[in-house]
Amino acid sequence: MTFSHDGRDFLEYHSHSWVLDEKGEKVRPLESESGYWRIDKDRKVEVVMVRDQGIVEIWYGELADQKPQIDLATDAVARTAASGPYSGGKRLYGYVKSDLMWVGEKATPRSRCGRTCRRT
Repeated sequence: MTFSHDGRDFLEYHSHSWVLDEKGEKVRPLESESGYWRIDKDRKVEVVMVRDQGIVEIWYGELADQKPQIDLATDAVARTAASGPYSGGKRLYGYVKSDLMWVGEKATPRSRCGRTCRRT
């Protein structure tokens, strides 16, 4: 996961995750996503994200007060015909013991948001 900044009012974001074997070695790519993060003076966060599975999302949330944490929830989702079922999600990003970690919850047309994946 990388964030970069070129002086404009947003951060550029790229993330690549992999399926790991029992030793923690990369087996194959799992998912890639990229997008743009904006944070306003009131600590509100908005994210535009594109995923390699054919999904585009708009996320809104905020920076937590007095701790290194960001809570996000989807506001809008667009999917291509080839993407799997997905209707929204929630994410929690946090800085824990010098590591950026996050947990994601995924909703589909048949299920409500629930923890379906965890990534660190």
